[in-house]
Formats: sequence, C-alpha cells, structure tokens
Amino acid sequence: MMKKAISYITVVFSLFALWFALWLAFPENGLANSYSPYDVKMSDVNKRTKGDRSATFESGKKMVYDVYMQRDGKEGWSIKRRDFGKGSRQYLTFTGWSAVIGHRHHTENNQDTYIWLKNIRTGEDKFYKAEQLNFNASKDMEFNRQSQTGDIWNPCANSARNQNNATCNMYYEHVGFRAHVPLDELFKDGENNSDWQLRIVKRVGSTVLYDELRLPFEFENLSWGNGEISLSSGINAQQLRMIGNGVIRRIEPRGTTNSGNYFDYNRFYQRVNQDQKSTVVWYGVSSPHDSGRTRWAASSYWAFGGTIATLSYQVTKKVCPDGSIVNINQRCTVDVTITHKDYATGKILMQTKVKSTVGNSYSYAPEKAGFFKDSNGNPFVASPEGQKYEGTTPNNNMNFTFTYKVSLPNPSSIEELDGATEGKAQGEVSWRLQKIKENNPSETLLVNSATVAGLHFDVQNVENRIYSANVFNNVEDEPFSTKLQPLDVKKRDVLFSFSYEYTNHFRRNYTCTDQQGQHCFEWIYKDSTPVWDKEYKKSFQWEETFNLDYPYNETYNLEFGTDHRFLIGQTVEVGSKGEKESYYESLKLNDQRMITLLTQSWLPIFDKPIEYKSDFGEPFPYNIDEDFMFLYPVDLDESIQKKYQNKTAYAYTEYAIPLELIEIQEGEANQYKAYFGAKDDFFILDKTGFQFSVPRKSSKEDIKKQAKLEYESITKSKFSNENITTFDGQRYYLPVDPKSFLNRERQYKNHYVLGKLTLNDLTLDFGKEFAFQKYLLGSVYDDVYVNEQPESTLNVSYTHAVEIKDSQKNLILELVQDQPQLLHSFRTSDGDLYERLSNIISLE
Repeated sequence: MMKKAISYITVVFSLFALWFALWLAFPENGLANSYSPYDVKMSDVNKRTKGDRSATFESGKKMVYDVYMQRDGKEGWSIKRRDFGKGSRQYLTFTGWSAVIGHRHHTENNQDTYIWLKNIRTGEDKFYKAEQLNFNASKDMEFNRQSQTGDIWNPCANSARNQNNATCNMYYEHVGFRAHVPLDELFKDGENNSDWQLRIVKRVGSTVLYDELRLPFEFENLSWGNGEISLSSGINAQQLRMIGNGVIRRIEPRGTTNSGNYFDYNRFYQRVNQDQKSTVVWYGVSSPHDSGRTRWAASSYWAFGGTIATLSYQVTKKVCPDGSIVNINQRCTVDVTITHKDYATGKILMQTKVKSTVGNSYSYAPEKAGFFKDSNGNPFVASPEGQKYEGTTPNNNMNFTFTYKVSLPNPSSIEELDGATEGKAQGEVSWRLQKIKENNPSETLLVNSATVAGLHFDVQNVENRIYSANVFNNVEDEPFSTKLQPLDVKKRDVLFSFSYEYTNHFRRNYTCTDQQGQHCFEWIYKDSTPVWDKEYKKSFQWEETFNLDYPYNETYNLEFGTDHRFLIGQTVEVGSKGEKESYYESLKLNDQRMITLLTQSWLPIFDKPIEYKSDFGEPFPYNIDEDFMFLYPVDLDESIQKKYQNKTAYAYTEYAIPLELIEIQEGEANQYKAYFGAKDDFFILDKTGFQFSVPRKSSKEDIKKQAKLEYESITKSKFSNENITTFDGQRYYLPVDPKSFLNRERQYKNHYVLGKLTLNDLTLDFGKEFAFQKYLLGSVYDDVYVNEQPESTLNVSYTHAVEIKDSQKNLILELVQDQPQLLHSFRTSDGDLYERLSNIISLE
C-alpha cells in the first residue's frame, strides 16, 4: 500500500509540474498555443446580425460585453510583441467578456469572439479572432442568487433557448476574451494618421451577433511608432443609460441588501467608478436620488453612452534620418557619413560621421595630400581634383565619399643584365683567292665576319675593319667582305680588327599614365634602355694581321713529278690567340723530263695532264690568256715553220705552237687533272712526208682540203691525193731536212708556257728534253733508220739501158729546170714527173 501511495503521489506531482511549466509558458491561456488572431471563420462572421444590450432575454439578441480597465487583477489595454506565426509583431491587446444573455448555455466549445475594425476613411474591414479566456459570468448573471459561490439557482435545460432568467438561469462559462490586433496592419508605416471603428462579434452556437464597441471610460494613450494610439468612445462615453426595470441601486458592487430603491428606467447616470473583481463589471454612478452618492449596478443593466469606440493613431513625433526622435514641429538632424576611400582598391582609409541640421548649409572637402599614407609611406592625394560637397541639408542622411590615389615615385631604375659577360667576339677573319667566273682573273676576297659573342644589354659603335696601309681602309658596323685585285695587296700586311662598346646595365623606364599635377598615380612599364654613362660603358678590341704572301701573277718553273704548293688563303678565329690556318693549292706534272726517240719521228704536244688540288676543294681554276699558251719547239719542218713563227714575248725558239686547255677531269679526293694540247692537229702525207696542220678536231673532209691547199701553196705542185696519216694529230714531226740543225744523239729542250692557271693566275714555264738516236733518212754511212737509195758497193751488171737522144736531152733538161722546190731538200714534190719523163723517153 505504501508503494502504491508513493507512486500515486509521484504521478500527481509530475502532472502538477507539467501543468505549472505550461502555465509559466502560457500564463493567460493555458495550453492555447494553437490560437491565432488570424484564425477567423469568415462563414460565421459573414452571417452576423445586430445585437442589442437593451433587447429582451427572450429575443436571442441581448448581446452584453465589457472591456476591462487595468485594475482589480484584470488587464487593461497595452501593446505587446507576440508571434502568431507571422513573425514577431506588435499587437494592441485588451481583455473583456461577452455573452448573448438568455440565448443558451455558453461553454468552452460553442462560442467565439471577434474584433471587427472598419477604417473610417477607406471603409476597409478587418476581423481578428480574440483569444478565449476561462472567465465565468454565470454567478454574475444569476437571477435570484442564493449564494456568492456554488452552483447557480434554477439552471436551464441544455436544450433551452432564449429564456428569461426569471424562468431559468443560463451558464456563461469561458466568456472572457483577449483581443490581439496587429498594429502594423492597421497603421502600416507607423507614421500616417489613421482611425478605425471597433465592433465586437459574438458567435454562440449558430447565432452570430455584433454590436458597436463602446467604452464607458477613457484608456490612456499608448505610445507607438512616432505617435500615440488612443481608444475612445467620445466625450459622452461615461454617460450610462439604465435599460432595466426595477434595478436596485446597490450600495456596493454585487451587494445583496435590498433597500427598495431603484434606478430610473431609461435615465442617464454619470459613471464614477467600476468594479472588475468578477467577470461582469459593476459600474458605480453618481446617484441624484442619493445626493450624488455612488450606487452600483451590473453591466448588463446599462447601455453605454458616447459613440462607437474609435482606435486612432496620431503622429506626434517624427523619427529623424539620424534616428533621433523629435516633436513633429522640430527640425531634424541628419547623419553625414564622410568616407575617405582608396580609389584603386576600394579600401576605406577613414570614415567619420557628423551631424547636420535640416535646412542648414553644409560644405565638405577632402583631406590634404599626405594626410593618409600607404604602407610604404607614399602619400594619398584626393583624386580627381576639385572634390567638394556643398548644399542645403535635406531631410535625409547623407553619404559623401572622397576618393584618393597613392602618389607613387618614379620606379625607373638601373639594373644589371642577369648573366651578362665581359666583351667577347666570335666568327673569323680570312682572306682567299677566288674566281667568280671561269676563265676570269682571280680576285682577293677579304672577310671580316666577327660578331658580338658576349651577353650584353646593348652594344654600340660596332666596328668591323679591314685595313692595309696606303691601299684601303674599309669599316662597317656588321660583318662584311670586300674584293680587291690580288696585285693590290700582294705581299702586303692586311689588318683585320673588331671592336665595340657595350653596357651590361639598363634602365627600366616607366611612364606616368595617370597624372595629376606633380603627382603620378600609375606608372606603366614603357621600355628598357641601355645606360651609357661612363661608369657603365665598356669596350672590347681584337685585331689580327695577315701578310698576303702569295705568288699571284708570277711565272713559275714547274718541275716534273714535284708537288708544287702555293698559298691561296688564311683564316683565324676571332678572339683566339691561335695560329693562323693557311690554305694551299698544288700542281704536279707526272711526266718524264726526257724523251729519247729511235729516229727523227714525232713528239707528243702534251703527253701527261697537270694534276691540281686545292684546300678549298675547287675544280682546276684557270684564266686562259692566249698570249701565254705556247709550245716553243726547237725546230720544225720547213713546211710549217712560217705558220708557227714565234711572235710571242718569250724568245725560247724561233717557233711557237699555240696551246689550249682541252679538258678537266675530276679525280679522287678533290683532285683534278687538266689536259692541254695544241690548238692544231698535225698530219703528214705518207709518200712525200709533207707536214701540215689543221684546227683541232677538224673533219676528214676539211683535213683533206687543208692538205691540198697547203701542199700546192708551199710546193707549187699539184696535190696527188696522197694518203694522210690517221693517228692522233696532237704530235708534231721532227724535220728530216739535212739543213736542220738537229743532230742525232744530242739533247734538245722544247719549252712550254701555260698561263694563266690556278687561283694565283700563275704562268707555268717548264722545258721538256728530247733526243733521237738515228737520222730517219740519208746515207747509209750516216747510220740512218731508212735508206731509200742504198749506195752500191759492188760491181753491178745492168741489163737495161736507156738511150737518150740529143733531141730528148734538151727536153729532159727543160723538164728538170722546171721542177719545184724539193721537199726536205731532196724529195721532189712533182708527182707527175715520171709520167712526163716517160713521154720523152722510154723507161721500160
């Protein structure tokens, strides 16, 4: 039993604690947290009809209400901040009670109370549901009350409707209300004057009545916004009219003594007091029946005088732009916010606030240059110029912004090029002999290809020079070459030099793109320029001298089988101190110096080629000069002596056979072979041994024509169509004429002159020796090679004889006397002599 009792007590205590907590949270309406003033059931409100406090109990229209003052434990009207689902808002709050007297029992669930407001100016209607309060007016309204507490006397049946309280009494439970009227919906901006008339709407069951809300007292004005809210029924509000018959003038509220004294029906009395200790208000009036003493009666017996209660808002003050509140007729002050801002970044340098009175003049200017400084100590300058704000202060806060820019020093600076070096050059200088065109004189090419190799910011006064005293002095500001006649600089010193000035320092130049007076706010990189001040300028100098000791245009005696080398060029790397590199050309004649013949036969014009090689890898260079291209033979056959008479500058022999370059062949390793020969081919007639020449590579027909022409011109004899030797014509035949000074077993030298050859345009001079062992023709006693008429050494018996008569003798003598010049001093050139002689005598 003890445990059960403890459990019961614990449960009861827990429930009480929960109720107490809820009561603290909702001290006025318990758990009515679902209440909202906006929960208006318009279907009920729309079917409202006019109620009347003066109506009878049986009419069903006797609507009675009271609004409480702040007294006797009842709330008066106030402004409270509440949140009914639309955010925290301010609501005008007042409490009271209302009921439809005699109509039916009032319970918690069969009634609602609404506050109806109508805008006097616009006619707009607004309805707000009042919060239900657990106020009970049953005892206050009880007829024939038998006690102060307890149940009412003679309660009506639940189904009873519209009953006089003398017949039965109705229960009036939960008839209290607390109105919540959102002020911001009535007075939207809190600044405009506005008036709303108030009515009260009461639903009990399906009956919906309304009545004008009248107040028999004055509420004190409430401050809200920039003004005051008042709720009043006018100047006659405290005039109460008695609407009940036989209403006792009670000496005290809810008194029970019956003095037999009654208020006069329909008479007005002056309200002087009221009692709100219970639900229904008891009003005390000044009773003229009782010498002005206060007499009391319940609210249900009184009709309130005055006019319909009007909720008014009157602006009495104004909020100034700076937030201060002043009387409506006072001048406001405004906040003036002055912002000093960095134009570039938007950063606020300083912000100040001052006051200015509406209507007064104002004038504001920026701070002086240097008042603000950046992190580097650079001054801020107001920009743009002329910033100033002046005028008459308006009725609103003002914001003024002054912008500033940082005055920046010129950032131009002198810097050294990263990785810069001392003066240095690259390239090479050189000279060389060259031929631009075949068969043209050589020229000397001088090249100075020196360039700057050092890493510098800039260079100036670059000077590539090639110089030879009293000859030339060529200077360029870049690599160049020059061409000269080889003889102009032969065996002379030629100076090659390269110099320049340089700087490894540069100035980074900036230009001002945003300038204001002496201040610059933005510097933009423009360019970098070299610094040529004395302390930063340096120089570089290099030179080299060549002696052009080449044998140009000289006559050179060529030795057989010897490699002859001739200087044709030199080069040296710029900046180095190494040896010069020299280049040569070489000539070699791989031929025999001496030719020994068996007899007086032929000699080759040019037997072996001249071999040529150049360090430049060029083909055999030549500049053929016909005045220097001859073979000078020791002696020639009488038939061609006149044709090849020596008329040249060289007096080696009496004869000169013109030579020419026939062919150049490329060999191995850039070696070339030059083949030379006579301009003419040489031939002989096979019977007479007559020697003649024709231009090289003439046709057979032309050779034959030339043979006939020369034979008949020289011998004065008719050409007898002899055969012509058909072998190579690049050979000539030694003379066999006994008048020739050539003797057997003696050495003779033919001379050659070849010019101009090689890059040095050399004239080659060399001799080639020859000898023969036997004479070709002659007496047997001379040990000849061919004895055409051997001499008899024995007695010979002639079996044939020719008889010559005297008459024939003269003819023969005449024939002999008419004979032309003998060939080789012994051979007739008349090929018809035998035929003509046989016509004189018989040779058979």
